[in-house]
Amino acid sequence: MSLGLVESGVLVAIYSGADTLDKLERMFPTLDREALQQTLHSLEARGLLRREQRGLLFKKEVYKLTPAGANYLDQAQEKLQQAAREARERLSTAAPTREEMPTVLGDLYLLLPLLLFLGLLPPTLVAPEAQAFGEGEEDLGEEAGEDLEAGEADIIDIEPL
Repeated sequence: MSLGLVESGVLVAIYSGADTLDKLERMFPTLDREALQQTLHSLEARGLLRREQRGLLFKKEVYKLTPAGANYLDQAQEKLQQAAREARERLSTAAPTREEMPTVLGDLYLLLPLLLFLGLLPPTLVAPEAQAFGEGEEDLGEEAGEDLEAGEADIIDIEPL
């Protein structure tokens, strides 16, 4: 049995702790809820996942890998590593803007947050403007250094997945 790209991503995401539908939606924001649910049901029907109820008062469904699903983790991780290599190649040759990324990456765009979360893609490749953050530090002068020492430097707020 062979896994598709999104199926591989879902297995690895669940293994990595995204075990509820809400958490999975944050890992796959470009995939609509219905498509994600269909993927989960397909993986469950194939015996790779199981659903469990968690909580006493506020019940929620969580997804767990079955032993058969765990056996497919190596295949899924290899597929994601290949996707990351391909995404890295496409992004480094095209240097797309944020708006052009879906076109340049194609199907790989669905996996972008997951690949970033897993550390398979560097954030600076996806947001080239972040590379400018480290440039020009030698020109900061004493005033900026004092702010850094005093802990008053600007903090970049990154929204969690």
